[in-house]
Amino acid sequence: MGCLYTQVLIRYVISYNNCYTIIVAYIKPIHNAINIIKQNPSTGTKTNIPEFDDLIECISTKEETDPDSLILNEFLSNLRTLSPSERAVFNLYAENNTAKEIAEKLFLSINTIKTHTKHIYAKLNIKSKDELLLYVEMLKESGKKII
Repeated sequence: MGCLYTQVLIRYVISYNNCYTIIVAYIKPIHNAINIIKQNPSTGTKTNIPEFDDLIECISTKEETDPDSLILNEFLSNLRTLSPSERAVFNLYAENNTAKEIAEKLFLSINTIKTHTKHIYAKLNIKSKDELLLYVEMLKESGKKII
């Protein structure tokens, strides 16, 4: 699966900056350092990017509390805040349906689906369908039931 932080960060950079230079300059050293930490957490690898070095230190010194589990558990907890209508829309998004397909399947207008989508994103603290699908995939890989 790879490191959750790296995946989220890569999606953020690609989604909001769409800039290859940023990915190479920032993500690659971080990704390499994280891989080294996974193999041997005591190496103290640095990226020379202070914010990410702090993150790597946090990851390398983690004990029983796994940040990936905390983030996924928070996402699952937020799922419980969805209304039944929002949950129905979420479930169809989780199956990789488009907004138009969801509107057709639920016999709702596309504007209603857009409104539900806006509420879903706010409640789950996400910004895109890609991010939603990333969480769904991580939950599946971790063996947690979402639908």
